[in-house]
Amino acid sequence: GLLHIGAANAVGDATNPALQIGPASGNTYRLGFYTSSEGGVIENKNGDDGIQFRVKTAGEAMRIAGGTGDVLVGSSTNLNVLSGTPKIQVGDGSGHSSIQLYSGTSSVSALYFGDASSGGGRYSGYIEYRHNNNSMAFRTNDTDSVIIDSSGQVGIGNSSPKAWTSTWENLQIGERAAFYSQASGTTGISENIY
Repeated sequence: GLLHIGAANAVGDATNPALQIGPASGNTYRLGFYTSSEGGVIENKNGDDGIQFRVKTAGEAMRIAGGTGDVLVGSSTNLNVLSGTPKIQVGDGSGHSSIQLYSGTSSVSALYFGDASSGGGRYSGYIEYRHNNNSMAFRTNDTDSVIIDSSGQVGIGNSSPKAWTSTWENLQIGERAAFYSQASGTTGISENIY
């Protein structure tokens, strides 16, 4: 059949892969496996449906979309958001969808937002769960903007939320809000927040 295996495990390139499935004329093979100078390559040479991963009765579980390289988990349809498709999409619009970040008890689980390849611009914004002290941090413009500590205290523009001495134990937005002034060291209750 249309299967070719190179003479040695290192033989192959983008034109003539070490293992190719499909026609063996030039760049027209369907699927190729080969090595680059520092990596192993799986390449779908032609076909707009990308590379698909299927499992038993679940069918297609994941796809690397052709043309964009977007990773679709649990779906084969790209959603068009922000004038382009998402690089990673989870779910197909039915049932529950989630991403589990599973880290050590003294480590961090996080989503980082950056616009640079080095320095602080790699993570100028983030959402971090810090397992060492069970707190949640939200960062904008390279600064922790909101901290929720393990007891539910909320600090906005303050990395160490204060515990109230009154019956209000955390920041509440609604009928009333408790506040702590770091400058004056005073606390108070505001009946109306606008």
